[in-house]
Amino acid sequence: MSQSMTTAQATVRLGYILDHGGDLWDEAESRADGNLRVARAHGKASNWSKAKAALDHAYRALGAEPDPATGYDWHCGSHPVQIAAARADREMREALGEV
Repeated sequence: MSQSMTTAQATVRLGYILDHGGDLWDEAESRADGNLRVARAHGKASNWSKAKAALDHAYRALGAEPDPATGYDWHCGSHPVQIAAARADREMREALGEV
């Protein structure tokens, strides 16, 4: 996954990483996962600028430009990565016949 991605591709991949955690294939994804964890902690602490910085680092770890969404979006659960994670979770549950 070390090649560059578009922001949209990285958003989908980060959503997968957020939803599945631990099931990572390379160093870039591991760095992105670590940054998502940092963003989560800062979002819970209402430190939105640090959450945004961590999210930007997660995108850059995958070789993409960051999404313009804010740390406050992350705090509210409306960041594109969180939406992609919910979609990945729903698709997996549908594939398993759980929905």
